[in-house]
Amino acid sequence: MEEVGCLICGRKEANFVLSGRDRRYPAQGLFKLVRCKTCGFFYQNPRPTLEEIINYYPEDSYYSYQHPAPLAMPARPAGKLSRLKGYLRASVISRRYRYPIDVTLKAEPYTYYLSQALIESFLGRLFCHAVTERIFAYKPLLPYQPAGRLLEIGCGCGTTLKWYQDRSWEVAGVELSQSAAKNASKIGINVFCGSIEQAGFADDYFDAVILFDTVEHLHNLKEMLYEIRRVLKKEGKVFIITQNISSLEFKLFKRNWPALDLPRHLYDFDARNLKRLLSACGFVICNLGYTVAPGAIVECLGFLEEDLRERKRQARRCLVSMLLKHKAALLLFWRPLAMFLYFVGLSGGLKVVAKPKK
Repeated sequence: MEEVGCLICGRKEANFVLSGRDRRYPAQGLFKLVRCKTCGFFYQNPRPTLEEIINYYPEDSYYSYQHPAPLAMPARPAGKLSRLKGYLRASVISRRYRYPIDVTLKAEPYTYYLSQALIESFLGRLFCHAVTERIFAYKPLLPYQPAGRLLEIGCGCGTTLKWYQDRSWEVAGVELSQSAAKNASKIGINVFCGSIEQAGFADDYFDAVILFDTVEHLHNLKEMLYEIRRVLKKEGKVFIITQNISSLEFKLFKRNWPALDLPRHLYDFDARNLKRLLSACGFVICNLGYTVAPGAIVECLGFLEEDLRERKRQARRCLVSMLLKHKAALLLFWRPLAMFLYFVGLSGGLKVVAKPKK
């Protein structure tokens, strides 16, 4: 373990916030979350060293190292309602991001043109404007750019890059895990196994760089951002997704908030400190927003139930168990609240688009 100072301001004075164990994989000991007394940044201290941290990413079971279900929806999902949902999703992506609609989706003209009419209606345009990328897919989408060069840092098994490669992007990935890089190569993704500093990319080479749920994991985050600025074209953009420590979920669940993910998450950002970090590393913010994942409440309650069981708080555990037994009703109640939290900046995730300063 190593003692570190604040990533944002460099000061070492911090207040203890909480301690927690590894909730996802068996590991010994407790890990501490602290908050900088000067700038309010949340970070893990002490933290595992770069050599130690690999022990907390099981090669055979860590989620992003394995191939999940396909990222894109099937071209012809079963059932008329499911097919209409697929067409609506493709139409929204086409309207907002200019991606061509797959010709196979036009195989049923009635359903296809019905979805187009719904999207082009007044309510449909409001729908497109209001719905966030997170509702349609776990990762946000980049605008369509045929033959654009895209780099993903922490690409895992390459599923996200594969989606963009199939839509005319020239893609490359950087990944520390050898097994994940090997899995990515199996689906035709070019991945450098190591850090971006070691990859040796040319100056001003990429049109876009994505870091989806990545920045919170990196020991050398500032150095990596400087390197991204070097390899990014002057008009290129970096797209970042990370957890939001200002979220209501953290305020309610504290150590039972799954997005803490100790000890893998070394930092926890709010909008202010993420903007400060990017500015210090030579970027200007183009857009800062939030992501919404209504289903996250189920995992939060699952962690809380486990914690209450260990602490023998039976009455409260029974209440939480009852909520989990009625997930449909729970989500029916939580979804509108999750959308409200998204609009007021209290949802669980941050999304940022930035470009190099001139």
